[in-house]
Amino acid sequence: MDMELFLGRFHPLVVHLPIGFIVLAVIIESIGLFKKDRQIYKRIVQYALMAVIVSSLITIATGLLLSQGGEYNAETLGRHKWLGIGVAVFSVLVLVLKMKIPKYDRKHSMIVSSVFIFLVGLTGHQGGVLTHGEEYLLTYAPDAIKNMAGFEIADSKKGILPKNQDSILIYGDIVKPMFDQKCASCHNNDKQKGGLNLEGYKDLFTEAESGYPIVQGVLEESELFKRISLPLNNKKFMPPKGKPLSYSELKILEYWINTGADSLAVFDHKNMTPELLQLMIRDYNLDYNPRPYVETIVVEEVDQQKVALLTENGFSVNRLGEDNFLLDVGYEGSIIGGEQIALLKQIGENITFLNLSNCGLTDTMLAKLPELRHLTKIDLHSNPITDNAMQQLQKYMHLEVINLYDTEVSDQGLKLLLDIDSLRRLYLWKTKVTQQMVEENSDNVNVLIDFGGAI
Repeated sequence: MDMELFLGRFHPLVVHLPIGFIVLAVIIESIGLFKKDRQIYKRIVQYALMAVIVSSLITIATGLLLSQGGEYNAETLGRHKWLGIGVAVFSVLVLVLKMKIPKYDRKHSMIVSSVFIFLVGLTGHQGGVLTHGEEYLLTYAPDAIKNMAGFEIADSKKGILPKNQDSILIYGDIVKPMFDQKCASCHNNDKQKGGLNLEGYKDLFTEAESGYPIVQGVLEESELFKRISLPLNNKKFMPPKGKPLSYSELKILEYWINTGADSLAVFDHKNMTPELLQLMIRDYNLDYNPRPYVETIVVEEVDQQKVALLTENGFSVNRLGEDNFLLDVGYEGSIIGGEQIALLKQIGENITFLNLSNCGLTDTMLAKLPELRHLTKIDLHSNPITDNAMQQLQKYMHLEVINLYDTEVSDQGLKLLLDIDSLRRLYLWKTKVTQQMVEENSDNVNVLIDFGGAI
């Protein structure tokens, strides 16, 4: 097998010989059509055809040997093989006709030349498909030509089709186009160098000669990733020719493999490194940094009669923006009662900022707060509330900021508050929380504890 492949590798070297002789024959034949004495041209064409036949046989032999490697699509290989044999057979036929037909005129010549050009072009095209893939002719064509041919044009800046970033599939929108552009010319349905095919998703997990291209969740055993991340001067580096994968592409592929290499996987900031988050912004204009909760939700506009009722009872009610119906609600009276607390239920779905500071709010009244499922910030400063009220705050799943300045909250209350997963900032100046307790929790990366002042 090794000797067969060794000899077969000479196929690309000799394949251009019959093409060159055919071109020579066509040119000489065309010139001879306009000469009175055609015998000398006829003789040269006959010699050229003999050269075509001999070189075609050599080309066919080396091609058959090369095909034993099994790297090529059988259907495409069959078309290329029989077209090549057809060129040799047609050359023999033409040589016999030129030698045996005394009235070989201009009409015959034009027909023969046209058939030769067609056969050689079609054979060469099938060879190109074997070597570079089905779409090799248009891979680097201008966008206008690709559009005419029905190609899907990717965004040149981002490298992916423009769409909502939350619906971008890592494999379908980034990894697959990456492989198509930089790897598929040698690893496709028609040509499978090293037994590796990167044409389809399932092919990524089919064992090749050097191992499994991708092992889901195990980067170290993924042979494909090993090859593309080798030093450029390593003989096993992939791709051996053309533009290698960029650093961003390597990090995306690394992330995808480590997270399971699912065909429907999307980017999730929870398991993306800060470096990958920045690379996505820089090279793809995609920002997967976590957004504030208020930017992720949409609510319906509140009935203005309900807003008017709250305003009449001492509340200020303001929308977060012209097109944002979330509300910033604050009580402006000096003493709040149960009736005012109950009114909040009417617009509870829209409240995200709530200010109940310095209004005599007690633990009992705080416990009567309605369900505020979009509450992200609450200001309770200068009220006689204690640790008993902290359990009430734990039920708000998206609470990010709490101001407890000048309250009766102690170390025990702080422990309860730190169990709130969404909490990011906590104001505790002039409370019963100790400096020691704050220092012990200063390393909490999720919560910034402000022990020096109020908002």
